[in-house]
Amino acid sequence: FFIEGKLARLAEEHRQKVTYEFRLEVPDKGFELDGEGWADRDIGPKKIQDKLYLITFATYSEGEDRPWSGEHVVAKSRALTIDRDRKAPGKDKGFCRIRLPNRVMLRAADELAYPVWVARIKKTDKGTLVPTDRWTLQETVRGLEGSILG
Repeated sequence: FFIEGKLARLAEEHRQKVTYEFRLEVPDKGFELDGEGWADRDIGPKKIQDKLYLITFATYSEGEDRPWSGEHVVAKSRALTIDRDRKAPGKDKGFCRIRLPNRVMLRAADELAYPVWVARIKKTDKGTLVPTDRWTLQETVRGLEGSILG
């Protein structure tokens, strides 16, 4: 009875949760990722190979009503919010939102050792909800020989 109860609870609790890295290429340093609420942590772009990226992580929980969670995820719309940073006090100005990948897209990521989702935000995206098809998948893991020998 003890083992049967443990196994039954394990089966109920087993919901796959996977955390992914997201990189949004932005046109300039004035962009930032914004979370929900007043006490969220905004982050600015980082330079990677001469391009500016907003980088965050989000977790996909299979079988949930709102499957995406994370510091910069707007759970209700399953999207990331990109703001234009204001240097003066006050609320930052919203620029656009981008929907997160759907389950079909995530299946391709499951085949990679360390998948990274990359999308490019354009100046023409202002005021829009960017669709999921903007995301591309990158494999960022390199073999030891490639890391050492270049």
